[in-house]
Formats: sequence, structure tokens, C-alpha cells
Amino acid sequence: MAILDIILWLAAIEVIGFATFPLVFVIFRRFDDRGYAFSKPLGLLFLVYPIWLTGSLGIIPAGKITAFLALTSLVLLGLFVARKNAKQMRIFFIDRWRILLIGEAIFLVFFLGWTLYRTYDPIYTHTEQPMDFAFLNASILATKFPPMDPWLSGNTISYYYFGSLINAIVAKIAFVSAPVAYNLGLSLVA
Repeated sequence: MAILDIILWLAAIEVIGFATFPLVFVIFRRFDDRGYAFSKPLGLLFLVYPIWLTGSLGIIPAGKITAFLALTSLVLLGLFVARKNAKQMRIFFIDRWRILLIGEAIFLVFFLGWTLYRTYDPIYTHTEQPMDFAFLNASILATKFPPMDPWLSGNTISYYYFGSLINAIVAKIAFVSAPVAYNLGLSLVA
């Protein structure tokens, strides 16, 4: 993994999280952090689920263009909601900036710590890792869902693959290769 790959992946995750924060700000009104801790995982869900749905129904092929259109839509929706709640968000940021900073620091410590670990053990050759990597590659290459099964030629994956699809979409947005996406995806889960 090159440092640029890590920066690109992290930048993609941060853009997704920041784009989603205005939405979770409205949804999680009663939380102290207004849902900031959920903005990244929900952002990934809000980004990938429409791609999966349209790709599964055969409406839109799932490629890099689709990933960027979905990300652009998420950013625009986030900006629209942020504009409607600008005054409340401004007051919230002034009052609660410390809790947001702590949440972001915790995320970065775990992400960068696990990324450091994966740089010393980047191999995916034991237990279920080869299958996970094959599913990730199948998800990156897929234009419709379910992706083609890498183990059973001519058939589609008949196993859960949505987690691999999430990493595949982030890989497309961040312009990182499949081996890098596999390891950074593990860091993201941590």
C-alpha cells in the first residue's frame, strides 16, 4: 500500500461521511453528536444501496461513472439539507466541536492503526480471505448484480457480497487497486 492509496481511500470515506452528516444531523436529533459517529457507515449504505438496487434491477450498469454519480447525488443532497438547517448546524458546531473532534480522532486512530498493521501483514491467503478477495474482485468488475461467481464459472454469486460491494464502490471512487482496497476495507471495518 502506498501512502497515496491510503490518502485517497481516507479522502473518499471522509467525503462520504461529511456529505451524509447533514442527513444524520436531522435523523439523530436527540444524540449528543447528532449522529456524527454514524455518518460514515450510513454514508456508505446511502451511497452503495442505490447502486446495488439499480444494478440488481438492470436499470443502470454499476461502473465508475455510476459510483461518481451516486457520490455526487449524495453530496448534493447533503448540501441541500445542510442549507435548510444551516443555522442549527452552525450553533451545533460551535457548541459541540469537541465531541466531533473526539469522534473523528477515534476513527482515525483505529483506521490508521489497523492500516499500519495491514502494511506488515497484507497477504490474503488463509482461511476465507481468498474467497473474500475473489468476491471483491467480482464486485469491482460487475456491472450488474449479483456479480459473477469467481468459483463457479457461468453462475452468479449465491452468497452475501454486499460488504465486498461497499469496498468495491469505495475502490472505484478512490482509484485504488483491488489488493489495496481489500486491506483498506479491513482497516475501515476496524
